[in-house]
Amino acid sequence: MAWKKLKVVNKVLEKGVHYQTQAFKKGTHNGIDMIGKGYATDWEVAIHDGKVVEVAYSSSRGYYVGIKMPNNYIVRYLHMKEGSIQVKVGEKVKKGQRLGYMGNSGYYNGKRVGTHLHLAVVNTNGNFVDPLPYLQDTKSFDKNEWVNGDYKLLYEKYLRESPEVKATNKARYKNLSAAAQAKCTKDKLGYAKYKVGAKINIKEFKADSKANLWGRTNTLWVCVKDSTGKQVEKV
Repeated sequence: MAWKKLKVVNKVLEKGVHYQTQAFKKGTHNGIDMIGKGYATDWEVAIHDGKVVEVAYSSSRGYYVGIKMPNNYIVRYLHMKEGSIQVKVGEKVKKGQRLGYMGNSGYYNGKRVGTHLHLAVVNTNGNFVDPLPYLQDTKSFDKNEWVNGDYKLLYEKYLRESPEVKATNKARYKNLSAAAQAKCTKDKLGYAKYKVGAKINIKEFKADSKANLWGRTNTLWVCVKDSTGKQVEKV
């Protein structure tokens, strides 16, 4: 078996050595399997601050723990050693805190699994997503992280939306006329107003050369992060 050593920023194994034995594959393998170097076992630790919402056993998952993240994603640690779990439901945990010890509890196709950590991430739609970007810190579990295809609640009144963006994907707030800037907070042609608590679905992102981030809802491009400091949206 060819194992891949992962470059990890947010560790889930206490010693910080993560070898991937099986990658995430949508529809067939809903997480990442990991072990230490030379098949070494280790304590499994929290990838991020969160709240314990699952401490349970099932024949397929074995003994496992589920942690709810600030953005309401669930991170699950499967196949822990029996009797090793260090946390309980309702407890708040800190990043790096011990959760349980790696084990081989649980069965696959009627056979006990080998010793490893199966790490799974479940989004707010109940779908499994690849844990690797969270391990490598290219995606975050914080509330203000925009993730492709995920719904977010708006807690401020407006998102800027520009007709220029659809054509170029690079329209910037500070380059618009004063009149156009004023439209950013009004219901006028070319700009959209979202009520507090409205849900929008961002389907893809494009960054321009000045570090402004634009998100596409359907055919509409919305400024979700503005490098000018005039950001009026928050998630």
